[in-house]
Amino acid sequence: MTSAGEDPAADITAAFGTFDLDEDDNDNKPTIDSYDPFGVGAPTPKKVSPEKKKSPSKKASPEKKDPPKKYLAKDVKANSVPPLIAINFKIHEEISSIATMDPELEGSSEIMVQGGVMAQMTSSDAHKNHPWILDGKTRGGEMVDITPNVSYSKKYDARGQQKKVSVITIPKTTVGFVPIASYHFKETIDHMPLLLERRVTRKGDMVQVAVQVRSKLTNLYDLTDLSITMALPDPVIEDDVEVNVGEGTYEQMKRVITWKLSALQKGDSFMVSVRCLVNEDADDASLKFPIILRCSSLDQISTGEFIAVEAMGYPAALTTEVISRTFRLIHRLK
Repeated sequence: MTSAGEDPAADITAAFGTFDLDEDDNDNKPTIDSYDPFGVGAPTPKKVSPEKKKSPSKKASPEKKDPPKKYLAKDVKANSVPPLIAINFKIHEEISSIATMDPELEGSSEIMVQGGVMAQMTSSDAHKNHPWILDGKTRGGEMVDITPNVSYSKKYDARGQQKKVSVITIPKTTVGFVPIASYHFKETIDHMPLLLERRVTRKGDMVQVAVQVRSKLTNLYDLTDLSITMALPDPVIEDDVEVNVGEGTYEQMKRVITWKLSALQKGDSFMVSVRCLVNEDADDASLKFPIILRCSSLDQISTGEFIAVEAMGYPAALTTEVISRTFRLIHRLK
């Protein structure tokens, strides 16, 4: 007889019992060699069917997940392309000027400008128009004082600057040009579109006054609706006044003479004249014949310039073009 510990097979049988092995079912029964209830040996990998095996490349990444609906609008706005916006301006100015009497500054004038800006807006955004800022300054860099039209614009404090900006908002349903702002400023113009001259000749008590207006050859357009109004000083005897050149109208009660001309082509001149009697003791210094000239044209006298600038938070590709400039001038010669 073999003692315990001398027959390993007997010891295993005593510990775990016997296994009934069936030769027909041998492939489906565990063997002693492969049996490892405590995990002492190497683990046997589980077989995974091809259908259930997951490839790491097919895992859904977080970036590809459909975002919640509440974030869609924000994502589209952040990733959208800035719209293309075209702004067309029409500029009209009412100019009041006083001719400089200094011979060395012939043709220059101090002007007061009261202007208006009309705008037409087109945008590639089919749903809405972005707001934008109207900026204006003179050619010398001076800021233009802009008063916004409250129907389309409003002034706000510019961030980090000691000025206000005019933010323009034109509804998408608006078609054509709309008045967005008015403005005013003063400046000295070296080259007016016309030259106004006056010559006073006296012989005893007879005085003749000649007035000439010349439209400069450099003008882009003709001067229209031209009128010249001359006032008679006190020494002039009102009953002895004769308009001898030009078709002028003498208003005796107002002591003024007015000449009118429908148009004056660029480069052309227009002269008028009047004869009158004065008191013999009248001083030459008192013989002042103030003149007011009025005219219009399709041009711009001032150096004011206007552009459209994108508003903060509303990026856009902006283009600006002034398609029309007009003025009406009141020019004084003291």
